[in-house]
Amino acid sequence: MLWRAILYSVQEGLLALWRTKLVSLLSVGTIAISFAVLGLFLLVGVNVGALTEGYGDGPTLHIFLVDEITDEQREALLGRLRGDELVSDVAFVGKQEAAARFRALFPDEAGLLEVLERNPLPASFEVGLRDERRGDAGAVDELVDSLHGLPGVESVRYDRQWVETLDAAAAGITYAGLVLGGLLILAAIVTAANIIKINIMARREEIEIMRLVGAEGVYVRGPFIVGGLVQGLLASVLAVLAMLAVFHAGAAYLGLLRIEMLEGLRLRFLPLWMVALLLAGGLVVGLLASLLSFGRAGRA
Repeated sequence: MLWRAILYSVQEGLLALWRTKLVSLLSVGTIAISFAVLGLFLLVGVNVGALTEGYGDGPTLHIFLVDEITDEQREALLGRLRGDELVSDVAFVGKQEAAARFRALFPDEAGLLEVLERNPLPASFEVGLRDERRGDAGAVDELVDSLHGLPGVESVRYDRQWVETLDAAAAGITYAGLVLGGLLILAAIVTAANIIKINIMARREEIEIMRLVGAEGVYVRGPFIVGGLVQGLLASVLAVLAMLAVFHAGAAYLGLLRIEMLEGLRLRFLPLWMVALLLAGGLVVGLLASLLSFGRAGRA
């Protein structure tokens, strides 16, 4: 009966793991490290992407004004911005408010403003763009170009370049993690396969006797497959737990730093579907390792 073969495989597989627990722990640790490295890269990529989303929700266009701007020039510029179809809202940031923000962002450098005779930080307009037009890069670039050189405008900074840089960084981190994690997982498969192969060789005589008496293949291979699956699953669970520990430690550390630009950012753990893939990946790695090991040694 199939269920008897499965029960036998589970019992023998778990018993074999217990008998060779030190070697099995080495295999589990190797796989766990591989998945933890992959998961941590994915975790960083997810949170860098979350940071770009936070920037996307705030003002994206900053227009810095010369100190000599007149009230008429400022009102004319304000009317020009409010009349543009791309603009959703405009906020004026005076020199004193800019200084207060500088002190909040860089508390260790706040003393620099005190030793200067005058506030060097310019007043500015912070401009929000309409959500439905934010992705129209050509129209936004045209707006930015039209603002350069207007009376009272010192410079214009558009945060899209910064957001694009963060997006590229998030993608690069994710791809690097996939490559490095993939290489480590391949190494883990080979390591686990060699460890299972040792167990197979140690039980070679027992396997030969089972074959001579006509035992079905599931009774011969089943325990090793179960052992590989258990090792892979245990390794992926340990990797997820390690990632959770790093995640919470990192969140607590950033909270202690009290960086204003990160105050609105809520760190995210991997979505459930990614966690499920990591757990399933552990099972696949364990299965591949057991099949590979038996392919090498099972017919000896």
